[in-house]
Amino acid sequence: MKEYLDIVNEYGEPTGETVERSIAHLEGIPHRTSHLWVVRRKNGGIEILLQKRSFNKSFPGCYDISSAGHIPAGDEFIPSAIRELKEELGITADESELVYCGDRYIVWDDVFFGKPYHDRQYTRVFLIWLDLEESQFTLQEEEVDSIRWMDLEECIEGVRNGSFENCIALEELDMVRRKALDMIAVSVEQMRRSDAYTIEHFVPGKELMYRAAKGVYDAYDGWTGRSIAIIVGGGNNGGDGYALAGILKREGIDSVIYKVSEKMTDDGRYYHDIAADLGVKICSFTEDTDLSPYDIVVDCILGTGFRGDVRGLAADAIKAVNESNAYVISVDINSGMNGDTGEASTAVRSDLTVSIGYYKQGLFKGQAEEYIGKLVNTDIGIVLI
Repeated sequence: MKEYLDIVNEYGEPTGETVERSIAHLEGIPHRTSHLWVVRRKNGGIEILLQKRSFNKSFPGCYDISSAGHIPAGDEFIPSAIRELKEELGITADESELVYCGDRYIVWDDVFFGKPYHDRQYTRVFLIWLDLEESQFTLQEEEVDSIRWMDLEECIEGVRNGSFENCIALEELDMVRRKALDMIAVSVEQMRRSDAYTIEHFVPGKELMYRAAKGVYDAYDGWTGRSIAIIVGGGNNGGDGYALAGILKREGIDSVIYKVSEKMTDDGRYYHDIAADLGVKICSFTEDTDLSPYDIVVDCILGTGFRGDVRGLAADAIKAVNESNAYVISVDINSGMNGDTGEASTAVRSDLTVSIGYYKQGLFKGQAEEYIGKLVNTDIGIVLI
């Protein structure tokens, strides 16, 4: 049975004419598709469901969009997306569950099965939140070989460097990422209240600080055999740095702590003393401190509550970190950045930023993209209120 599609104009609007699907692809005639990405919260971050395409389709065996399909003549984006989700993955959804992410116009010229293929798609991209296990989906075998959940940031990195076979557009993943993270990111004030609530009712502050440091340690696999400097401020962000130094030392990895401030929180002092007892070298940062000899520099100078312009020794420390040529890891947020707006007069430029507990809104706004390389989140058991 032939499938007919609406021919569309440059705005994705039907012109009143239709075309048979194979002819649309043969002649490059613009038509519409809907793409639906299934996402879920996991360990304080986001996982995305990938569909592995059936081996009798174009791009056989490649990982692709959770669910997608052409829009039949006379149909619309959302009903089509819901129908494809049911057909391909066996999931029934309501229109209200779909979240609009953006539109794309796709141009693709290739050869499939010995025939020219000229794709001109006007695509509407949606996401849907579904916290289901892979076994709870019912796959349409002629379309879908298998499915898998993948951490969203890991997926983006894998598509960027080609570490797994896929036919996913980074532009589209970025649309989904922005919308999903905007929906789950918290304000600095909500994070502060949630942190205080968790400490009062569930988990001591010292334990949360240790979990934060352990999350940073686990987020990077290149510690061994490298020279490491940890730059700490006077708040709990600095306390995370002291705790990290202790964890590294117990793993047989040396580091040097540079204090930007003599101030410490009670929990920070606790881990400072542990690090000192373990033999970690602790120095005071000065305007003459040179961080260029280090392979890794960990930024624990300023936390998410910082506002305004960076001054004094903290500004000198940020400058030294950025001039070090080291691999830079920022803990929770890049020092100098506003946790709500992402704005900064100056801030640490990181290769890796490890958000603690939950992503903060400022990590995706303002100038955040200029300062953050790779971004991950570590769940430390904070109860969000």
